[in-house]
Amino acid sequence: MIDRCHDLVLHILSVFCDSTLTLLSVSPEAYIQNPNLVEDFYDLCGRSLQNIPEVLFRTGDMVLHITEAALPGIQLQHREANNSVMRFLETLATYGQEVQLEEGELAVNVASYRADVWNVLSVCGQELVSQLVGDMIGGLTGGLPENRLHDSNVSVISVLYDLFDCFRDFFIQSVARAIDAIPEKVLSMNEKESFMNVGIQYGSKI
Repeated sequence: MIDRCHDLVLHILSVFCDSTLTLLSVSPEAYIQNPNLVEDFYDLCGRSLQNIPEVLFRTGDMVLHITEAALPGIQLQHREANNSVMRFLETLATYGQEVQLEEGELAVNVASYRADVWNVLSVCGQELVSQLVGDMIGGLTGGLPENRLHDSNVSVISVLYDLFDCFRDFFIQSVARAIDAIPEKVLSMNEKESFMNVGIQYGSKI
């Protein structure tokens, strides 16, 4: 019975993905013109990933395609649509946690999806981090709403932290590349170095 329900949810997601991702792939403006669709789609994907990860991760490249399509939505001005995108990304990142296997008859071991998350990051992880860093810089400089940095539900900082917590080496390298690519008219070389030094010092204390 449970398997049949999972198959039904997977079918619904597949149909929704095909139609929604086709529409959103037309241009970045498609996200601006259809914020309610973005909100509903990523709310469904985020809840499904949170509750039945084994179903989504077993479907080949579905999670990858959903994540790639989320990238233009990271800097979407529509708050609810942006929150849905960020919640999906936060949920994805948290599945990168290493799972320590327990031993013994009473051991209850949860499934590990770290390899599945890494497969996604190996394809679009750098672009993901670059978009998140750009969003953070936008929040700091007034280019985007400041609540992007500390929204009570989910924020760019929380997603970045989860990536840092689960994939530290990848995170540091990706942030360094993202910061380096920012034009000096936005961040001077000294500001870039200060930004990275603060991040490295913070990471060394955790």
